Amino acid sequence: MSGEESNVRVIVKTKEKEGEEEIKEIKELLNAISEFIASLKKPLKEYLDMIMESLKGDKLGEDVASFYKKLKESGVPENLAADMAKEYLRKRLEAIPSLKGFFDAIQKSMKHGPRAINIEEIKEKNEKKKKEDKE
Repeated sequence: MSGEESNVRVIVKTKEKEGEEEIKEIKELLNAISEFIASLKKPLKEYLDMIMESLKGDKLGEDVASFYKKLKESGVPENLAADMAKEYLRKRLEAIPSLKGFFDAIQKSMKHGPRAINIEEIKEKNEKKKKEDKE
């Protein structure tokens, strides 16, 4: 075997090893992506459930009607009770988590990994925003 053949074999074996290492890295990357996507399922479901629960019209209507009824029963004049009920409804609608928060959470998760999505943190930010809006 000549020196050139030996060099060619070394180069071929080196290329094969590099190719195997690249394939291994790609497999690991795809596994990590699969795990990441799977880990998004629960937080996304929780967030969407939270949004959908706050959008249920019948529940919201019952809450506003109950609030109005209690005001009237306690002797609040009708005009004032109606205004207070309207304000109550407005504040409840403002409290509904925004889709912007949802997409911000997705973007944060994509940058920092699946543990970056924290539903409680999103709720706290929404509460903070509501307080700031009141001031």
